Amino acid sequence: MNIDRVLIAWGRFANSRIGTEYPCIAAGMKLAVMPLSRYSMFNLTDEACFLIGEQILKLKEKQDLRYEILMARYALRIEDVDICKILNISRATYFNELAKAKSYIEGAIDSAKIDIHFL
Repeated sequence: MNIDRVLIAWGRFANSRIGTEYPCIAAGMKLAVMPLSRYSMFNLTDEACFLIGEQILKLKEKQDLRYEILMARYALRIEDVDICKILNISRATYFNELAKAKSYIEGAIDSAKIDIHFL
């Protein structure tokens, strides 16, 4: 499984739900949203997206910073450098926390036996 590809597809699905299903994220995040065209390569089923979203919400309960990073990068499509500025963290911290967040989500998807099929 390519976790980046999965999270990009999930983020595209989740983008339209920001402010409804997902809790608020750090102030200023919506100001740096990237255009949709960079993230329109593939789709997951709605069921898979909802299940992945549940795992991402579980991450918020455990590691709020990692949740903020995932939401900013994949759902809001904010550039890495802008996320570092908004969250006031170093690039090293950002990439370290992003790697841990992706690892957590990949493990959660595997343990929850979420069926990943791209459309």
